[in-house]
Amino acid sequence: MIQRKQTIFLFLSFVVLVICLCMPIGLLEPSGMGISSKMTNLWIVDGNGVKDFKVWPLFATLLITLPLHLFVIFDYKNRKRQIRFCSIAIFLVVAWHLAICL
Repeated sequence: MIQRKQTIFLFLSFVVLVICLCMPIGLLEPSGMGISSKMTNLWIVDGNGVKDFKVWPLFATLLITLPLHLFVIFDYKNRKRQIRFCSIAIFLVVAWHLAICL
């Protein structure tokens, strides 16, 4: 059923991923003199306002994960497939976190 406890947790993880998609990831400070840059999921904006799209795979990973979460939430009739797709979604979120750290 859609009222199961796991559905609540899947929906909360969906909301957190949407927030992660919209919020800045971090601030990149230069080691010497220079202007800091702001990093989001789609681009890095340097101090002059120039956008660099080196980090677009982070954005793409979340765009794949979000519909997958919705599919997992509404696929409550086939439990084995739901578990399989939930594992894929977990793997993508872990890959997203590893990409940020590296």
